[in-house]
Amino acid sequence: MEIKDMNRRTFLKRTITVALGAWLLGMIPFEKIANTLFEANAASDTEPDVIIIGAGVAGLSAAYTLKQNGMKPLVLEARNRIGGRIWTDKQSFDKPLDLGATWIHGVTNNPITKLAKQQNIQILHVEEQDVVYNKLGKKMTEDHLDALEKKYDDLLEEVADIAEAESDNPTFSLQKAFDQVFRNHGFTKQELLELNLMVHTNIEHEYAADLADLSPKLWNDDGEFGGVDAIFLKGYDQITSFLAKGLSIKTETIVREISLGEQVTVTTNRGVFTADHVIVTVPLGVLKKGSIKFSPALPARKQQAISQLGMGVLDKVYMQFPSVFWDKNADWMHYMAADRGSLPEFYNIYKYTKQPILLGFNAGSFAKKAEKLADKEVVLQMMSTLKVMFGNKIPNPVRTKITRWSSDPYAYGSYSYNAVLTNADDRDALAEPVGEQLFFAGEATSADYFATVHGAYLTGIREAKRIIEIL
Repeated sequence: MEIKDMNRRTFLKRTITVALGAWLLGMIPFEKIANTLFEANAASDTEPDVIIIGAGVAGLSAAYTLKQNGMKPLVLEARNRIGGRIWTDKQSFDKPLDLGATWIHGVTNNPITKLAKQQNIQILHVEEQDVVYNKLGKKMTEDHLDALEKKYDDLLEEVADIAEAESDNPTFSLQKAFDQVFRNHGFTKQELLELNLMVHTNIEHEYAADLADLSPKLWNDDGEFGGVDAIFLKGYDQITSFLAKGLSIKTETIVREISLGEQVTVTTNRGVFTADHVIVTVPLGVLKKGSIKFSPALPARKQQAISQLGMGVLDKVYMQFPSVFWDKNADWMHYMAADRGSLPEFYNIYKYTKQPILLGFNAGSFAKKAEKLADKEVVLQMMSTLKVMFGNKIPNPVRTKITRWSSDPYAYGSYSYNAVLTNADDRDALAEPVGEQLFFAGEATSADYFATVHGAYLTGIREAKRIIEIL
């Protein structure tokens, strides 16, 4: 069975090129951009044609597309800001830092790249220089890493074969497939440490979930754009701020219920709104939590998709230090912890901002446990790992910022993944409209590009086009 590379953010130079039709590149008529200001909490002069739930990138791209086609969308957002899981912090540090989405994953033909270029938003192509430290804090050689990568690639082939053989077992997980391969080879403890680092970095951090929660057949059933990754030196919120210009957006408006009838009625903490069509763009975690009541209840096929898809968590810990004590030229610094999920990964912010900032990550169940700790305890855990890597004399951070996406009541996670019980058509089922009134967008509804900004962005345009076609 053929294995396709899984990573949107590559480790040890992994890349894939995915070709797109021209229709993806010409969705938004950039020449018609309005120059009016974003109207936070603005009231519409007339009743909206379409109500959009959520001012993340999916909701904003839908609203922008509708408005450019002469319609009157109204966006309802529960938070006191726009952007959703795009959240740029401009207060905590000397440079804007993204607490949610950070990268354009694959710049070639990526619609976010095109949007940034059209609006003269600066992006910076980033490299993938990885440094790996073993449990004693010693760097692994390039030759060793090359051999490890080859061994890991071979294991993925075996894992795929086992997954295929167990395709009729609904409870079989990716963890079980790896366990079987590891048993078959009888690896040493050191080999297992090294392979578990590859597994955690390439899979669990990429998909924000433990192996035990991932589907052995569908875990990497997503597409990629080619080329390098890129970051926004002045923040990802430049994209959402542009899309929001001139839109009618009511923030701090929490949707409680959506009822279908002659019109769609949306009940919120700030009153009742009606329109002919509604696009729901809230994260999968919110749908799984049942925070919004649907009347009548959603079709069984859609409820099943919500239940069977997974919502992962990838949390960030930004730490600013008095000075740089790590490799200034490295991009990613990995630690080979005895516990596979224990603080294995740091990103060098200094390389691109010249600020002495490191970004640490927690993923999956380890992240959920860390969210229950006080900030001080999380930082102490990070520092204990850094001291193994760089010595006990390194300074303590002078500023920190920690995310807790799994505890966020308007997200309940970072992005979706294909869980053990996920079916191949669950994302299509989640994306299906309910009649000609109720529509769904967001990264979880993207079969090709789930868990990405460009995936969410394209689904917003997709649903706007559905409504335009109806009218």
